Amino acid sequence: MRKPDLRIRSTLSWLKAAAWAIPATVLVFALFNWQWCWFFRYGWSGMVFWVYVFAWIVAFFAVRPLWRILLLLGTLLVGFPMVGTRYGVVEENAAAESAAVEALHQIGDGLRSSRQGQPGQAYPDTMPSVPLSSTAKKFYHFQYRPVRSPDGHVTAFLIWATPARRECGFHRSFTMTDGGQIFWALEPRPATTADHRLAE
Repeated sequence: MRKPDLRIRSTLSWLKAAAWAIPATVLVFALFNWQWCWFFRYGWSGMVFWVYVFAWIVAFFAVRPLWRILLLLGTLLVGFPMVGTRYGVVEENAAAESAAVEALHQIGDGLRSSRQGQPGQAYPDTMPSVPLSSTAKKFYHFQYRPVRSPDGHVTAFLIWATPARRECGFHRSFTMTDGGQIFWALEPRPATTADHRLAE
């Protein structure tokens, strides 16, 4: 049997390195997945990332201390600039927020279409059933807020889109008026017409 090159390899066998890597990977995953936020964001497809993390930790344990330092420094030098320039909370939330805005337009179009069959051209009492994207339904809750005239007819409305999991870094809420204007806020509440107006 060929002996490992001890100038690079540690005294740990690959099997033992993997055995040490398993609890280390689980610990790192638990930190990143606090309150199940990693899994909420990425689902099962995101678990592929942890295969690479496990392989990196195996390699870390399989080499000698000097090479561990070099491996760690190399990872920081290459990985941090890539993550810092290409990925962030704003970029990661962009798809969910875009889906929420699109869903608001879909719901608004459905309400305006339903208005045609209502007495006095009033809006319906309840939000119509509109097929929304899975991304919108996963990351946002939608609420219909009808505004009634003195005679009881719904003459205007607001639609709230609030994050399903604020604790996972989703803070931006949206509100659309019956005129199609959309407003947003970062505070933990539904947006109002006094908040920032979304430029479209």
